[in-house]
Amino acid sequence: MASEKIAIGQGGEALVQRYLLQQGWHIHQKNWHSRWGEIDIIAQCDRTLAFVEVKTRKRSGWDAGGVMAVSLSKQEKLIKTAVLFLLENPELNELNCRFDIALVSYSLNKITKESKYDFLLQDYLENAFIPENSY
Repeated sequence: MASEKIAIGQGGEALVQRYLLQQGWHIHQKNWHSRWGEIDIIAQCDRTLAFVEVKTRKRSGWDAGGVMAVSLSKQEKLIKTAVLFLLENPELNELNCRFDIALVSYSLNKITKESKYDFLLQDYLENAFIPENSY
């Protein structure tokens, strides 16, 4: 079951990565870890650096497609992780930073055998939350 959940999460993240690349973004990191947690995707377009949290849910999900799962404590962990990323990558410090949430739904693929699941980007929320100490 755990490997199934990982595969579903990776499928959602891969879909969002393809979406960002199609929109002209450069992917700096995927699944960047720190002691505070993980950022699914770190991407740059022009002078903007986006820290992207991907939430993949069944189409009949209970938590607003995953947006409710990005609680205040989750936001705080993402912010702390982003700060550590910027400390390790000082050349990116002058970029405008934002926190985005990508909401992906999935269902069983009943037509082809290429993939067990079908993934759909339901919504992409730019600036989904703003750190309290931002200026």
